[in-house]
Amino acid sequence: MASIPDTKSDVVDEKALSVLEQDDDPSISNVEEQPLVRRIDLHLLWAVVLGCHAAGENFAVLCSLRVLLGAFEATISPGFTLITGLWYKPSEHARHHSLWFWLFIVLGIVTAGWAVVLYIWLPDTPATARFLNPAQRVWATQRPQVAQRSFKTNKWSNAQLLEAMLDPKTWFQFLVITTVSLSNGVIANFSSLIIRGLNFDSRQSLLLGMPMAAYNVIIVLLSASLVEKFRRSRCIIAASASALSLVGTILVRQLPSTNNAGRYVGLILCASCANVFPMLSLISSNVAGFTKKSTVNAVFFLGYCAGNIAGPQFFIPTEAPQYGTAFTALFVIFCILIGLILAFRQYLAWENSRRDKTQGVYIDAESPERDAMSGAVMEATDETDFENKNFRYYL
Repeated sequence: MASIPDTKSDVVDEKALSVLEQDDDPSISNVEEQPLVRRIDLHLLWAVVLGCHAAGENFAVLCSLRVLLGAFEATISPGFTLITGLWYKPSEHARHHSLWFWLFIVLGIVTAGWAVVLYIWLPDTPATARFLNPAQRVWATQRPQVAQRSFKTNKWSNAQLLEAMLDPKTWFQFLVITTVSLSNGVIANFSSLIIRGLNFDSRQSLLLGMPMAAYNVIIVLLSASLVEKFRRSRCIIAASASALSLVGTILVRQLPSTNNAGRYVGLILCASCANVFPMLSLISSNVAGFTKKSTVNAVFFLGYCAGNIAGPQFFIPTEAPQYGTAFTALFVIFCILIGLILAFRQYLAWENSRRDKTQGVYIDAESPERDAMSGAVMEATDETDFENKNFRYYL
């Protein structure tokens, strides 16, 4: 809200809003209790609340709307992550997660219309798709499960819940998204204030924010394309994007205040960390077992909310326009993030190697031959990646 002309631009109020809007609901872990699509279609209400922002004329109204926005948005990203795993093969997860980036720039009215379409046409699983014939339903259901052997089930598994909580991958993902969200809490909420500190007025700051948004879209789509082209590259690409953000942070922090162009370029590069979000696809690709995957999703988005709450606290109003503490914190955050991503990749590679040695056979999860395996008729089981000894992890 600090970026909206003629509204309160106090950093303290923006910090308060960053806390109130993080209303992600961990009950996504109980999606087994009702059809997945019915829960996701709460974004019809999200669209209505988004449209109501146009009527907000003071802090109290906008603050209330932001709280409702977070509440109704809570099931969207976790739910779509689960749907990705039901419809697409692991090698396709990164591309389709990245395409959903566009959801965040769809206007409220378009989202409301799309909610109606989804309510009518989006099936809960491929097995209930009305637009497929019976043979196609079997094929669509089996296709993503060749390696994972994890089908949607309406039965909650306490064993899978416990396994998810004891799995190092869960906490690697949690730490990565929390760290990313710390930077997002700074850049997303305060980019207009930083640009304004480069001697631009409020409206110019909004206009200069547009190239940052365009850069976000480009780098996410480019990264998704690179993931498709180069195997075992998801973590490497995410770490490279974080390195670009680190370079941007150094430019903003170290360049003299008179070099507005250089600091603005640095601020745009800081937004490269948006490319880390395709790592969300690693949940779909590397976690099997429907309850386990739901639990990891819930933990992941708790980390997302926690980071977005904590990030704005690094902004100290008295340090304007340089915000030295914020950019020093960003420097440390991006260094930690790069280390976490590379450590996560190393752990996945080690686990693959350990399984190969235990079974005495080399299995490449990302080989074209394995990816091209057809969905032969399989028993509808719900195995976790720990239980399925042939499971190998995407890097």
